[in-house]
Amino acid sequence: MADTQKQVQVQLPLDALIETLCKLPPEDLAEVKRRIEERMSGSNQDVHPLEDTEFWDTELGREMLAEADSSVTREDVWKATSSIKGSLAAAVIAERDER
Repeated sequence: MADTQKQVQVQLPLDALIETLCKLPPEDLAEVKRRIEERMSGSNQDVHPLEDTEFWDTELGREMLAEADSSVTREDVWKATSSIKGSLAAAVIAERDER
């Protein structure tokens, strides 16, 4: 009997994936939607946090916490940074040099 827990990675164009998903029965499509929303909300327990908690005890970490704006969402950051061409590091350095 096949192992139903086996993981496989498949690379395919986004349009092909979307087309395949759109052909799913409504109940399966609803399950896909639920899982995607769960992943995007950050509530997926299978994803391990990448945060280094010791960082927040450093001088830079404390400064960042003091300047943080809790009203800014992850989506806001994605929108703001998506228009940056090339390296994000280069953009940050260029902005810092302008000051």
